[in-house]
Amino acid sequence: MDFKAVENNFIGGFVFYIFGVDYHLANIKKISGMGDDCLCAESIISGYNRFLSMDSIFNDIVDWSSPEFVSFPESKQYSAKYYSEKHLYFDINIPEIDNMITSKYFSNAFSELKFENRAVFDMANLVIKVVIINRLKAYTNGTTEDALGLAVIDYKLQFNKIDFQELIFHQVIHMLTYLDDKINSHLPTHLKTDLVSSDLVHKAGGNQFPLYIIFHSYLVGVEVLLYRKKMNNLDFEGNYHGPSRRLIERCIKGRLMLDDHFDKFTEHGKMILGKAHDRLISVMNQYYVEKI
Repeated sequence: MDFKAVENNFIGGFVFYIFGVDYHLANIKKISGMGDDCLCAESIISGYNRFLSMDSIFNDIVDWSSPEFVSFPESKQYSAKYYSEKHLYFDINIPEIDNMITSKYFSNAFSELKFENRAVFDMANLVIKVVIINRLKAYTNGTTEDALGLAVIDYKLQFNKIDFQELIFHQVIHMLTYLDDKINSHLPTHLKTDLVSSDLVHKAGGNQFPLYIIFHSYLVGVEVLLYRKKMNNLDFEGNYHGPSRRLIERCIKGRLMLDDHFDKFTEHGKMILGKAHDRLISVMNQYYVEKI
């Protein structure tokens, strides 16, 4: 992993694009028990792998360097705990999806990021260890605080390579945000599950969302827009995240919901919301100027 190349991709200060890669590498070093002066990629990788082995839900010591793309039944070899706790949420994959896993479609689509966006590729290699590609019976979060390093993608046949790569980036942002919260609390724990009503529909049903989920979703939405901007792809319609116009509209709604509860956030959480708002305005300005 070439961390210098990652840094070079983010000169100018683009969670990932909002704060820049140095900020998150510092968090990873801190949570892995390494000093700020550690610059060796191998040391950072092994340190973070040790953290995951102790803090997350993997069966054994994490010692592989790139994400493994597996179906839910195959995930048991990596985390029997996750398999046991979540088996009721997962359905049987259609043959086409299993064939895409075995033919390494997902591995290859991920590897192409190395040439298309090296910073995202390197960060994903560092923080994601297993990606479960599987149909869901019931909604479950793609990334959770107690299962860092493991991501779930409910892949649909109408998705394309860009959708998949955006979903990888999406999971990276969730993981980096959870890591940041472990070091610098965003919201008091007892307030994270406060329910907020919305005119949006939750994937699990209903129109109420836990406050901290809204915070995560808002950051992911802003980050995906910034990712598209970086990739010169703001016109991408998107089969999962949708067109950029829809993403902008959902981010605005999310921000208004968060504004109603702004005082509940820590000073660090408020700072993140401020920076995210500034980035959202910048990408909105570019998007609508290009549409004129």
